[in-house]
Amino acid sequence: TEQEMQEEYIGIRGDAFDQLILSLLRKGKLTKTLIGKVFDKNLFSQIFTHPSISEDNYEYYEFLGDLVVNKSIGQYLSRRFPQLRCPQGVRVLTRLKINLVSKKVLAEFAESLNFWDYISATREYRMTKKKPMLEDCFEAFMGALEQQIDEVCCKPDKAGRFTSGGGYKICYNIIQNVLDSYPICGGLPNEHGVQEGKLNYEELVDPKTRLKELFDKHRDTIGKVKYKSVREEQLCHTEVYADFSKMTTRSMMPGMSKLTLGHGTAA
Repeated sequence: TEQEMQEEYIGIRGDAFDQLILSLLRKGKLTKTLIGKVFDKNLFSQIFTHPSISEDNYEYYEFLGDLVVNKSIGQYLSRRFPQLRCPQGVRVLTRLKINLVSKKVLAEFAESLNFWDYISATREYRMTKKKPMLEDCFEAFMGALEQQIDEVCCKPDKAGRFTSGGGYKICYNIIQNVLDSYPICGGLPNEHGVQEGKLNYEELVDPKTRLKELFDKHRDTIGKVKYKSVREEQLCHTEVYADFSKMTTRSMMPGMSKLTLGHGTAA
């Protein structure tokens, strides 16, 4: 019922929550002393709180964490694939990064770290927005952790100025820990953190993008192309139409003829 959907689910707290946070901080390679300094129950509880049930939620830290996650993943990829550190490799690195910072993948990272049972939100959001919440919480945790470490642990230099940067390194360590066990293009890194072998183009680029690249390459021959997303029996796919109006009298769309060169998901 609507009333049940508006009910609040309060994420697990107490000792189990403390152990979750401690396990994450250990993945960041923090010493016991530093863990004691940055461990703030109220802050981390806020990170696992959705806006649907409290104004003290993760939104601000999610904004900060988006920057941390993007930078960490970009840096990680350049280390895992050193052969791509060249002008020709930038396009591939960009595609790899796009794939890894997607809502789907970041949600997988958060779930692999057992975030889900600890996120407080209304039951409606938990039933309908699981992936976005997991992604947001993952980014928020990184944003809060970086800021907390920089504020608590940074020391003034000789000129009396406070410097930051240690927080990013800890966040990077956590993300590296997750990515080291995540297959990218079907492979895992070796003991030196480098992935050997060739990258699989079909795993690197989604079907819809590959199809578009093919049509763009042969634009002079095929002509103008239109894409139409079609939902059938809870499945969504893409139909492709080319401008063959001068060559045919029957069209699926005004002036357009349906092509059957391939298929793929519309997502």
